[in-house]
Amino acid sequence: MTQETIPLTAKDMVVHLIDNQEMSPQEISAAMGGRISSRTIYRWARGESLPQRGADRTALEEVYAAKAV
Repeated sequence: MTQETIPLTAKDMVVHLIDNQEMSPQEISAAMGGRISSRTIYRWARGESLPQRGADRTALEEVYAAKAV
């Protein structure tokens, strides 16, 4: 029996980066090239909104992957 990989939501990634990697929403925003405001990062962390563009989701995944290594 194999374990399926469950994709992380934007909320999961942001909360993990903030809680476990000690990045602030401002640092996450900067790491994403400033394309998303820190206020939006807060909204993602609270689950109030989701990345609207695929490129934003991809940028968040890249930041998450770089910090998870």
